[in-house]
Amino acid sequence: LHGWSQGAGVCDGDRFLTDEWKAVADTHNYVLVAPDGLDEGDGSEFPKSWAVPGSRNGRGQNGDVTSCDRFKSGAPDHCFPSCNGCGGNRCGWAQCQDDDVQFFVDLVADLRNYICMNSARVYVYGYSAGGMMAWALGQDQRSAPLLAGIGAIQGLPMWDYLLGKGVPRSRKLPVIGIYGSRDCSVPPGDGRDQFNEVCDGDGYYYVDAWHQHRLWAEDHSCPVTTSKPEARFGYNIPGRNEISCSSHCNPSSGPPASVDCRNNDGHGKEPWHLDAALKFFDDHARADGLL
Repeated sequence: LHGWSQGAGVCDGDRFLTDEWKAVADTHNYVLVAPDGLDEGDGSEFPKSWAVPGSRNGRGQNGDVTSCDRFKSGAPDHCFPSCNGCGGNRCGWAQCQDDDVQFFVDLVADLRNYICMNSARVYVYGYSAGGMMAWALGQDQRSAPLLAGIGAIQGLPMWDYLLGKGVPRSRKLPVIGIYGSRDCSVPPGDGRDQFNEVCDGDGYYYVDAWHQHRLWAEDHSCPVTTSKPEARFGYNIPGRNEISCSSHCNPSSGPPASVDCRNNDGHGKEPWHLDAALKFFDDHARADGLL
């Protein structure tokens, strides 16, 4: 899933689906499907965003929490006609004309008409706003049952959407997140607070990665504690020395269900991010006897 102001074929001015990215998927025998998002208004030829919880109206679950500092937000550049402006508080930044979760559900169903699919091995991988959408798909009860794993790159839920997985506690839904410690667009934080404000001046708030991964681990019955990242378990992804990964789940009992990976990068994306995520998915597939 692409990021904000991008389409499936465009990523910061460069084609996202280059031969290099496709080669990563081919190496792991994955079929790579990259849909476009939806937007209206100027620049609609490059769909701007997936609509994730809080992105349309800039509000939390009960409507009483604002997901940005409204005096700093990027509005009116982020306002769309389908949302009647900026969601009332200048914090909205996504289209309101379509349900992107239902779009994903319909897409998975439609793909069965075109490719040979293993329903037990459908994964979602997204960068930036696409990473936020990946979390949203894992949290929503309509889409989560379709998934075998989630890869979120430089993307976290909007503030006040610190939510667990959208499947029963007994149903596994592993997630790997890869975050840059110098990312000012979606800062992962250090676990001190439940949300972090961006450091690029736009004023948006995102859930802290430590808290999100801790909740996901707890949803998988991992014996989590309140201790901060230094007390968690390490997790190694072969050949991926660019990142340091850890989990609230003990990997000695099998691949951990919630893995938080960090490096010293900013808000970037690289083909090796996909390689790391697919290796994580393969690790779980082998443990489940699917590979």
